[in-house]
Amino acid sequence: LFIYFLINNATCTCPLLQPVGCDGELYSSKTVDRCGVCGGNGTSCQRISGSYRKALTQLGYVFITNIPAGASDIQIVERHKTENILALSDEAGYFFFNGNTVFDNPQNFHVAGTVFKYRRPSSVFSDGLEYIIAQGPTLEGLNVMVVQKHTHTNLVNRAVYYFCYNKVTCHFSTTT
Repeated sequence: LFIYFLINNATCTCPLLQPVGCDGELYSSKTVDRCGVCGGNGTSCQRISGSYRKALTQLGYVFITNIPAGASDIQIVERHKTENILALSDEAGYFFFNGNTVFDNPQNFHVAGTVFKYRRPSSVFSDGLEYIIAQGPTLEGLNVMVVQKHTHTNLVNRAVYYFCYNKVTCHFSTTT
């Protein structure tokens, strides 16, 4: 009896685990690079980054940036603690989390063909910052929003970082 299956990039030929590269070959040393390319050298994508530092004068949802289809190594990180909440929607306005003034607990969300890890402290007095990360690549464009919860919070400092596969269509988009 011979048993063969994949577990997290390792092949089980019970009882021993054998390494498998991202190419599916036994004992291959190939790994996925930061651009999401198996055996790549990290040069097939362009790092696109930006910061959102606009004073928020209204309550509700405010557009921060668009993450294009094909983006990988996505990081959206709060620079300073605020009571504002990050949210993620598709380009048509359907929210995947923290939408329609319903705020989700920190968890993993399956969105646009990848898993987005959403975390935030339990209060502004707790340790840590709010963030959203995903390995990607995304299968569709996504909008990052911030929810302005209180009028006394008049400034939000946010940073948005992501990688893109296609240098021609990859862009950083924000309102000024």
